[in-house]
Amino acid sequence: MVDFKAKIKDVPDNPGVYMMLDEQGEIIYVGKAKNLKNRLRSYFFNLSNRTAKVMAMLEHVADFRYIICASEVDALLTENNLIKKHTPRYNILLKDDKAYPFLRIDMREPYPTIELVRKLKNDGAKYFGPYMQSVNIRDIFDLIHTAFPIRECKRDMSKPSRPCLNMHLGRCLAPCTHKVSEQEYKAEMQKVIDFLRGNDKEVERTLTEKMMKFAKEENFEVALNYRNKLALLDKLVRKQVSALPKDFNLDIFAFETNGIISAINMLVVRAGKLVGGKNVIVDSCDEDIASYLLQYYQNNAPLCDEIVTDNVEDQESLEKAVNSLCSHTVRVVEPKQGARKQLLELAHSNAYDAMTKHGTQEERRVLRTQGAVKQLGELLNLKT
Repeated sequence: MVDFKAKIKDVPDNPGVYMMLDEQGEIIYVGKAKNLKNRLRSYFFNLSNRTAKVMAMLEHVADFRYIICASEVDALLTENNLIKKHTPRYNILLKDDKAYPFLRIDMREPYPTIELVRKLKNDGAKYFGPYMQSVNIRDIFDLIHTAFPIRECKRDMSKPSRPCLNMHLGRCLAPCTHKVSEQEYKAEMQKVIDFLRGNDKEVERTLTEKMMKFAKEENFEVALNYRNKLALLDKLVRKQVSALPKDFNLDIFAFETNGIISAINMLVVRAGKLVGGKNVIVDSCDEDIASYLLQYYQNNAPLCDEIVTDNVEDQESLEKAVNSLCSHTVRVVEPKQGARKQLLELAHSNAYDAMTKHGTQEERRVLRTQGAVKQLGELLNLKT
């Protein structure tokens, strides 16, 4: 049996990563620390701060190891690499591999199109997203092609060809005919980019003009289609967060735990609009979600300007690690007031709701009764 008290005396005060091992030598938890000695001491000699989940983990800890790191940023990166390698049972693991959709526009092409993609590449193109459950990206896709006469096809533009039906319907400038200049076509595509960055007025004006034109011609079926697109646009506009600039892009993360199960909520703001959100239920000992965020952004390159959260111990280290993954500057912010604070509180409400409603009614009843008794027993160090 390892004498933890004696072993901790030899642990340095440096930043680094520690690993909790069970009797078989398997890594069951990986953590990072500004001060390794203080952090490890808190596990074995500070009873008041232990959650039930930490207590449950410590029952299986037979030994620990540590790695000294040059900086706190290195500790975060090393922790993340070890979590991905060993998938410890008590860490937050990014199990949701679902890639959310993005819109891609490459303005270097002679006649660019809008592409629906699920992976970001460092290829010089412009990306917009991710779009989650609350916004149907297909609706946005269709809205753009209804309002702006840009091509939907994947034709080879190097040689002129006959136009398709979309030109006759007024839905495309038909660059395939080579009768429209690159500059004229790209001017329309720039309007699309402006729309995706938050300028709704041009789309509203275009759709309204077309609706009135077809209604005047008594082509009511087509006019109704444009009215439906205006209703969709209004739905998107109502997602605008009024106190934020229209070109503002935020990722908001909140963490809630009852000591047994935990939940993370993510809200996505793009061009000042709340365009999506998701909840993730996690079964872990972590309360600092920096490693989860780094896992997320390694799978989904950051397009936001700011990461808003109050569940990260070392914001500066996370900021440096995230900025190493993208070509623009991303800030990690813990707001104290204003619209960002309200959005963070909304994320906390979503996380708490997901946590309390997780599982069946019977599972929740057991958690409230037997789970609560077990947690109290562990906190009081009672044998069960």
